Amino acid sequence: MFTYITSNVNKIKSATERLSKEGIEFRHESIDLVEIQSRDTNEIAHYKLKFASKQIKGAILINDVEWRIPALNGFPGPYAHDVFKWLDEKDILRLMNELKDRRIILNSTLGYKDNDTEIIFNNEREGEILKVASGIGKFNLDRIISFRADKLSIAYCEDNSLEKHDDKSSAWDKFIEWYFKK
Repeated sequence: MFTYITSNVNKIKSATERLSKEGIEFRHESIDLVEIQSRDTNEIAHYKLKFASKQIKGAILINDVEWRIPALNGFPGPYAHDVFKWLDEKDILRLMNELKDRRIILNSTLGYKDNDTEIIFNNEREGEILKVASGIGKFNLDRIISFRADKLSIAYCEDNSLEKHDDKSSAWDKFIEWYFKK
């Protein structure tokens, strides 16, 4: 068993749904993790693991997400969490208004650490920033991002119980596969 460290209720819900299907049990702990300023998500994850392991005994798991918009030179990158406190979907749509390249890249990172092991799992998924928002959405970008060929937004898919991604691979899949082999 490990402790999943996050204060994000949506991440807890998602992890519970994902891991319970596989029979993986975990504890949850909400602690304030120091997030270093770096453009390298692996460096951020390693630091969070180091910091968290000083406060939590035993195996730990952290989760981090980075959004990169190539047309905006990779903005906001690993700073997405803070940036999206200031900018909402309308601001992003205004920034993208005249741009032809509407790609957005989601990099999901999971970091696991126990007494013997420290390992990082990454998965990048390329999507598109839509021109019009749709759906309700829990996160302000969910209404304007699609990871599907039919261009349905993440929020629309959640509202209608549809798959959010055409591609099924994820950092969670990589973690689960490794966890059962360890």
